[in-house]
Amino acid sequence: MKFKHLLASMLAIAVAVVACEDPNADPQNPNPEQETPTTPEEEPVKEDGTEANPYLIKTLADLQTIRDKAPMKAETWFRLENDIDMAEVTNWVPVNYEEPFNRKIHFDGNNKTISNFKPATWNHGDVAANYPSFFGVLWGSCKNLTITGAKIDGVAATSGILAGYVGTTNKPATVTNVTVKGELSTTVAKAGGMSGACKNAIFENCNVEVSILTSSTDAGGFVGVAEGDNQFKGCKVKVVMESCLADNPRCGGFIGWNRSTNATIDDCHVLTGSSITDNSGRTELKRATFGGFIAYADNAYPDENNPDLSPSVLLVKNSSTDITIAPGDFGEMNSTFIATTGYQSTITLEKCIAKGSVTSKQNYSGGIVARKQRTATGVLTIKECSFEGSLSGRAGVGGIVGAIEGDAGTAAELVITDSYAKGTITNLQNNVGGVVGLAGAPIQISGCYFDGTMDVNGYAGGAVGGIQASANPISITRSYSKGSMTVANNYAGGFVGAAMSADQTIDNCYSSMSVTQVAGKKQIGALVGTATTKITIKNCFASGNVIAGTVAAGIIGRVSTEDSEVSKCIAWNSKVEALASSLSGAIIGSLEKSGTYSDCVRKSDMVVNVAGPAQTLTDQDNITTVSSAIAYNGKAAAASATLSSVAKSLGWSEEVWDLTKDVPSLK
Repeated sequence: MKFKHLLASMLAIAVAVVACEDPNADPQNPNPEQETPTTPEEEPVKEDGTEANPYLIKTLADLQTIRDKAPMKAETWFRLENDIDMAEVTNWVPVNYEEPFNRKIHFDGNNKTISNFKPATWNHGDVAANYPSFFGVLWGSCKNLTITGAKIDGVAATSGILAGYVGTTNKPATVTNVTVKGELSTTVAKAGGMSGACKNAIFENCNVEVSILTSSTDAGGFVGVAEGDNQFKGCKVKVVMESCLADNPRCGGFIGWNRSTNATIDDCHVLTGSSITDNSGRTELKRATFGGFIAYADNAYPDENNPDLSPSVLLVKNSSTDITIAPGDFGEMNSTFIATTGYQSTITLEKCIAKGSVTSKQNYSGGIVARKQRTATGVLTIKECSFEGSLSGRAGVGGIVGAIEGDAGTAAELVITDSYAKGTITNLQNNVGGVVGLAGAPIQISGCYFDGTMDVNGYAGGAVGGIQASANPISITRSYSKGSMTVANNYAGGFVGAAMSADQTIDNCYSSMSVTQVAGKKQIGALVGTATTKITIKNCFASGNVIAGTVAAGIIGRVSTEDSEVSKCIAWNSKVEALASSLSGAIIGSLEKSGTYSDCVRKSDMVVNVAGPAQTLTDQDNITTVSSAIAYNGKAAAASATLSSVAKSLGWSEEVWDLTKDVPSLK
């Protein structure tokens, strides 16, 4: 009985409890009147300019404090949080403008944009700040930033949009993923779209789009002057530059003056639409060194004031230009790639492409390099490079190199391999070539060609124009020329114009270029115009027609020195003509000295005309002794022979030549 009363009491209590429960109660907080425990709020991270906690730039006001937040002799980090318009900023004090440039800065643009950076003044108090630019001298790094609508106008100091200097002595800098766009106008000092100068700097994946009006001696679309050790990779420039300086400007599409001790440039490009023009109004001959990529590619020469200057080492690879170069009527040394090398340098260009035009009336125009100067030492090497476009100039004009000057030596100072030029070349004076215009120092050319038209003066060749007497040795192998040449003066050849070195060899080469000379001029050969010193020509052919004023030939116009050799060569020209009465021949027009002239063959139906009538060509045995000038005609091929079948019969190497078709081609 007691148990029943206890059970009933318990059930009554349970019912009462259930009846009192709120059906809308939160099961996670069944007692809402009791406060839920809370944790203290996290304190905001304090910005202290360290790498872990950089200063955050959210507003224009924040941006204007970065100089104050970057103390001297310290390392400070910043991060841009928003796009910022600087249109209302009329005065800017570069972050690091005063010596000893001890503010080390790391600026992360965070893929944001600073627009309308165009202050009218650059003053700190009443003192004009140095290096007009965003940073002044950048020591440290900048990344992931875009600056657009920039305008730096009329300044008289080393300047650029990002910095006056990127890096300096013992203060290196790295710039990555930075784009600048705007205008730059300078009156003196160094000028560059990204920076006026750099020293011990690394640039990666950067872009510049800039117009530059400069009176500076050194201006570049990317950098005005490069010093120390520098690296450029994956950078692009579109530049429209006008030079206002009458005397000695060095203006480059990428770099104005590269005087780096060591510099490597990889995958960098001067883009279509770029140009460098003269706006100086000069009225007399002055040096205007305009280069589509680099204007001046060498360190200065050591002297009593700078005895410790190091030789310059420069490597440019996988890079290109597409640019118009217009140096005016009185500017010389101009190229769509490198204008000139000067003193002591080792320069290597690999897999570089130059396109565009050089329009000059003065000396030294080149597709890849305009001039390697007489005082220059070291080797210029050009591998797998090309030029396509048009060149004009006076003397020293070449599709790859305009001129290399120097003294006799035993080692090559210019080496060109597997490179070519295509387009049109014109000149007003002498020494013009499809590959090299003037060879005045030892050179080696292998695997190169020119294909185009030439309207030239004299000492002209489809590959090499003039080889000077001091150039020793000259070696040209496995190369060729195609197209047409019109010549206004003496000494021209479809391959080499005038050969005058003491040691010159042409082997396994050919020319299909037609050569036409005006009346009254002399010595044209479908391969070589004239040789005034010993020359060796082996395993070569020429197939272009020739019209000469006097002395015409299917291979070489004139040989006027002892001990030359012309062997196993083939003249496959349809017609060789001299407009005036003169010696002319199928192989050699005027052979004047003893040597070795052997196993040469002419096309069976070749016509050699002299002053109108066709000459009777008789076969000649090999010749070693010459007592007076004669024409050398070699032997006629069989009427059914092809050029390749003749080459096979002469033992030409099929490792060098493809002889499977009627006309041989180089492998």
